This record gives sequence, structure tokens and C-alpha cells, in this order.
Amino acid sequence: MPRKEDRRIQKTRKAMMTALEELVREKQSAQITVKELTERANITRKTFYLHYSTMKELFDSLIEKRFEEILNEAEARFLEDGSFDFYGFFEYLSHMDDLIDPFYRILMEGRDILPTINRVLHNRTDSVRERFQHLIPDQKEIMYYYAHFFCTGIYSMLFQWSCRGRDIPLQELAGISETMYRSTIDAIMDYAKEKNKG
Repeated sequence: MPRKEDRRIQKTRKAMMTALEELVREKQSAQITVKELTERANITRKTFYLHYSTMKELFDSLIEKRFEEILNEAEARFLEDGSFDFYGFFEYLSHMDDLIDPFYRILMEGRDILPTINRVLHNRTDSVRERFQHLIPDQKEIMYYYAHFFCTGIYSMLFQWSCRGRDIPLQELAGISETMYRSTIDAIMDYAKEKNKG
């Protein structure tokens, strides 16, 4: 019985998420009402409020889900030597319309997603930090902050590129990102060395 109930809950939440993504493509997020959402998802208002207390909670869930997917792909793009496949990562995202469109439409309206990103990164602190830890093994806290800087920075670059109409070739964007990545890593390693001297 619990299993059946869990499947029903998952199905309902998926229907709401899909309905929200469709509506976001059609109008400004602030104009989307619970009534529209429930009609599109084919559920009742009562069912909606069993899962979410406000539309904001549903939006946060969508953003968190999408950012988790992006972060999963980012982690898979780290190479054995510690470098990062920026071109492959950006190319993956630029072709994933279903992944990017609703996500970016919400962001371009000025919605603050930093708290959600912080929550996702906090929940994955260890796995994200491990990707960088080999660079400076004895500086866990420094690498925690760098991991956060890296994740939000790479996202921000892709977002700005999309907002500007993809005004430079993807290869060039990847090259800029790679240069910034290497220079910041070098700067952090220098910082760590100075810190150890003190």
C-alpha cells in the first residue's frame, strides 16, 4: 500500500512540474495562478495544497530539480587530470531545450535563485568539494568556497551567454571559461601557500 501511495504522489508532483514548465514557456511566472496550474495538471486545488503551500514553493522545486540535473552533468565533465570539459558541458546544456528553457525564463524575470542553489550545493558539499580537493589536499574550507564559486560562476557565464543572444561562438565561451578556471586555481594555490607560511 505505501508503495502505491508513493507512486501516486510522484505522479502528481510530476504532473504539476510538467504543467509549470509548460506555463512558464507561455507567460511570465508572476502571472501563473494556482487555478491555471491545477487545470493544466488535471488536479484539484486541494491536491495542490497537499503538496505545496504556495506557488513559490513549486517554483523553488522546479529550480532545485533543474540545478541538480545541471550539477550532475557538471560533475561528469571533470577529467582525470582535474581539468574540466567546458566545451562539452556548455554544448550539452545549449542543446537541452527542455532543461534550459523553463529554467532560464524564470531567471530572466529576475527571480532570486541563489538560496536554492545554496541549498543544493550544501546538500552536496562533500561530492562537489572532492572534485577539487586533490589540488590543495590540506585546505578543505578553501576548496569548499571555491567549489561554490565554480558552480555559480559557470552557471552565470552560460546564463549571460544566453541572455546576450549567444553572441560569441560556443568554443570561444569555453575557452574563456577554461582560462578563468585555470587562473583562479593558480591564485587559490598561491593563496594556500602563503597561508601555510603564516
